[in-house]
Amino acid sequence: MTLALGKLAERGSLMRHEDEWLITEPPVAPVSTEPKAPQLLLTAPRGAVWAARDPVEQGPEELRMLIRQLAQTHKEFAQDQKRRARKQAEEARAMRERARRSLPDAGHSS
Repeated sequence: MTLALGKLAERGSLMRHEDEWLITEPPVAPVSTEPKAPQLLLTAPRGAVWAARDPVEQGPEELRMLIRQLAQTHKEFAQDQKRRARKQAEEARAMRERARRSLPDAGHSS
């Protein structure tokens, strides 16, 4: 029995008689396989700097500016990530060094 048939059986929506199956609930609406543009969930007042605009309405210069802004934001984000990684690596090295100094010497017996 497949997982789907098992779920139907658990809900009482599947009946079996010998080699025949009867599904007693209507089928769900089919899911479209057509690609869809994502829907905007966040809205802003008309004219706000961060408000979404239809790219078709924007001129070529606006699109070039947007691409430059995205590239700059990406660069700044990458630099911030590198700074954070370096800081975490430095902290880890310092912790290892403190832990190493706190351990008794391996060759020293009590």
